Amino acid sequence: MANYISKLITRYFSKRHNADTEIKIQQWLIDGEHSAEKNEALSQIWAQINGKADKNVYASLRAVNAKIGKTSSKSWFLKNTLPRVAAVIVPFLVFAGVWVYQANHIEIIEVATLASEQREIRLPDGSTVWLNACSKISYPAKFSDSVRNISLTGEAYFSVVRNEKKRFEVVVENLTVEVLGTQFNLKAYPEDELVTTTLTSGKVAVLLPEEKYTLRPNQELVYNTADKSATVQGVSDNSTNWRDGSLIFTELTIGEIFKELERRFDVRFDYSQSTLPNDRYSIKFTNKEELPQILNVIQDVTGGGF
Repeated sequence: MANYISKLITRYFSKRHNADTEIKIQQWLIDGEHSAEKNEALSQIWAQINGKADKNVYASLRAVNAKIGKTSSKSWFLKNTLPRVAAVIVPFLVFAGVWVYQANHIEIIEVATLASEQREIRLPDGSTVWLNACSKISYPAKFSDSVRNISLTGEAYFSVVRNEKKRFEVVVENLTVEVLGTQFNLKAYPEDELVTTTLTSGKVAVLLPEEKYTLRPNQELVYNTADKSATVQGVSDNSTNWRDGSLIFTELTIGEIFKELERRFDVRFDYSQSTLPNDRYSIKFTNKEELPQILNVIQDVTGGGF
């Protein structure tokens, strides 16, 4: 009988019964029949999940002890009261432990792109994310009741479904962007000094370590991770058109342009950063030009000084 009870309870905590059977087992667990065997099985399960009694557990047991009129001696309490209330406390702790594990064990989804690859992702709330090359996004399979948390490495364009009760929060290494519903681009590659947030519509709040900024449509915030400086500037409405194959370089050095091209075309340039000029260039490629064409234009614009 003891072995059968142990198997039955173990199957219950392994979620191997249907809903109706689970309800019957719950009712059976709290009745008085075969209490010793049930206690033993529950104690074994509790031991397997490494449960340890902390001060809150002992406080609860002292309250039970007071209710039944026993003394408050700790040694007497551990020796006599603990075994007597085990039939109540152990099942409660097991149930609580399983519930807390299930409530907090939320599946995290990760989507990553390779060089020259882009992907469109639909989030649990219906929002859409376009992920640029060499990027990664992480998010829970189910958002919490108060916030929609996203983690980003690289570059992504977000079209966020508005929800007044649940803000949308994108976290990168050096800042956080908070919105309710809007469209914006966030670029934060680990190898780049600049983190750029560009707003297309709506309103976003950019939380830096030192300050908070609010952006309006066609504004972008450029945060320099090296010197911790931030600049808000106006941008054109096509500055985030990398999704349709456009390449738009705004005030970038040759080294920064090379990094963009490496991610876009899955190539590697052999150069020394120290030998490149520090001049900044703004160049647009909107006709899906091939790499040789782009390099020829860059050569002409810069005068080949690299």
